[in-house]
Amino acid sequence: MKNNTYSISDQLRFWKTFFYISYILCVCLILTFLSLFSLQLQAMKHPPNAPQGDSHVLLEHFWVEAGELPRINPEEGKYVVTPTVRGHLSNLARAVLLRRHPILLQGPTSSGKTSLVEYLAQRTGHRFMRINNHEHTDLQEYLGTYVTDENGTSCYYAHGVEVLSLPDFRPLVR
Repeated sequence: MKNNTYSISDQLRFWKTFFYISYILCVCLILTFLSLFSLQLQAMKHPPNAPQGDSHVLLEHFWVEAGELPRINPEEGKYVVTPTVRGHLSNLARAVLLRRHPILLQGPTSSGKTSLVEYLAQRTGHRFMRINNHEHTDLQEYLGTYVTDENGTSCYYAHGVEVLSLPDFRPLVR
């Protein structure tokens, strides 16, 4: 009958080999994961190919549909685009690209919400409309109302800014 006992040096050699192989497997798994992750990061750093024609504008890795007005580069004028603003622009461009729901920008007074949307409208060639709400703002300013002509002889329906902004993604800031 054979004795199945191993010396301490044999046991140490076994465990040393076991941990060494485990270490190599873990390193291989980690390197594989990191290489896949870096490929995904590289893909995120480069925007997708441009849509055909001149119908879109690239904004921070997102192709946003362009409007009919001439496109202006606002950075040559009154806007300073900091890294924080670029991050906000990227988030706004992503939301505009989806075009599923209205977008609510929330923040303290003078934090740049209106400027951000105005910047986006100028870059993409869309009309920008701004309404200042106050305690006397009513629904007619948004939807429209009947008004008399200059002579006061007949009435016509004057559309409000909400209706005017609907036909083709016109930013409306309230």
